[in-house]
Amino acid sequence: MKFANKTIVISGASRGIGASAAREFASQGANVVLLARSTEALETLADEIGEKALALAPDRAPCAVQSLSPREVDAMTLLAVGYSRAQVADRLSISEHTLRAYVESARFKLGASNTTHAVARALSRGLIVV
Repeated sequence: MKFANKTIVISGASRGIGASAAREFASQGANVVLLARSTEALETLADEIGEKALALAPDRAPCAVQSLSPREVDAMTLLAVGYSRAQVADRLSISEHTLRAYVESARFKLGASNTTHAVARALSRGLIVV
């Protein structure tokens, strides 16, 4: 499969090109993080795609979020654009162990269950921009 073990974040995934892209990437083995304003359409697409999809609808009410440190922002941004952990550590001139500490701290602050979820939450909340 062409995109096996890859994670792709798709904004505007509830319809049109975004939904089509999500289906195609998932069919090629990718994990897809779906971001959209329409909660109902997003949930329908996530159900259709199955376990390869993580749907993130906009929060209904703002929640208090701790801001990320500059290094957490750097790490999450590089992960969001597709760098591996080793590449991010090298780019930031830090060890992978230190990178793991930054990512775990960001995950905790964002209330995310894993790194992909943290990246998606940071993107949807405007904490990182790619």
